[in-house]
Amino acid sequence: METNPTALLLELAAQARRVSDPDSLHDLLSRCHRAWCEGVADVQAGADRETASLSDVQLAERCAAAGVPWEEGMTRGEAVSALAFVT
Repeated sequence: METNPTALLLELAAQARRVSDPDSLHDLLSRCHRAWCEGVADVQAGADRETASLSDVQLAERCAAAGVPWEEGMTRGEAVSALAFVT
């Protein structure tokens, strides 16, 4: 079984297309949810690492370049999360 969250999600989605038993489908969906959460956490951790050494100005520029401007009232953490989400 795949350990990369994205590849695992694709594999589970392919399996789900062939499942008709509600309990089996529920199990697959639960596994998909866990893989999705793991993937989001991995992307967030990566964004945290990549932006940790950036100044606020550099982070704002990075956000703007990605199409998620650091809006007034947002904390630095919220800006990094928005950057992770767009990733």
